[in-house]
Amino acid sequence: MTSGGDQGLSGKQGNVPLLRDPRAITALTFAGFGLLYMAVNAASLIDQRRALGQPIAQWQAWVLEGTSLAAWLALLPVILVIATRLASRPLPIAALGHAVGCIAVSLAHTALMASLRIAAYALAGEDYAPIEAWSDRLLFEARKDVITYVSRSLRCFFSRARWSSDPQRRLRRHPSRPP
Repeated sequence: MTSGGDQGLSGKQGNVPLLRDPRAITALTFAGFGLLYMAVNAASLIDQRRALGQPIAQWQAWVLEGTSLAAWLALLPVILVIATRLASRPLPIAALGHAVGCIAVSLAHTALMASLRIAAYALAGEDYAPIEAWSDRLLFEARKDVITYVSRSLRCFFSRARWSSDPQRRLRRHPSRPP
């Protein structure tokens, strides 16, 4: 470190164990459950479309679900920054910030996901052409994105609450103060 020793530039402890960092916990749980969710959704989509007599190529189902997860993983740092910055704000300001953040993240998720799908389909020599209008797609995605945004924000919040209430952590940060 160039200044602050092991405290780092921000003054925070530089050697926080990975599995004690609320952001890392949130990211790891999201990635793990996201992979499981992607697999279940892709398999379900293949089965549902087959049952309806409208089969979908397996690669397409995996692209549809995989691009959504990839977009969420790319946007997760944004959610964590928003959640971290709003955690100490008064409730009305935090609620407004999360509402704006949720809308922005949902729009970004939909745009990034569509871009990844266009690229994946192009690599396969096909065109990605959703049958619904973009306004319908945005509404469809927003309904699901709210749940994802809220669950990741809450997971980060509860991880932070658990970590900040640990008396051993407080003792390591402020040795002169009793827990």
